[in-house]
Amino acid sequence: MKTSKRKRGLLLFSLIVFVLIINLIVVASQDAPVAPGTTAPVAESSETDSGDE
Repeated sequence: MKTSKRKRGLLLFSLIVFVLIINLIVVASQDAPVAPGTTAPVAESSETDSGDE
């Protein structure tokens, strides 16, 4: 019983960490074009943004 509860907690924890990391990556890729001196990412980001919308 203890092991299964611990496993479930670990699974939940890793899931939360996974989601947090994805959120960080998404935010970072959105903020990258805003940062000065990033010309290449801006061009790529423009194509991606127009594709999403």
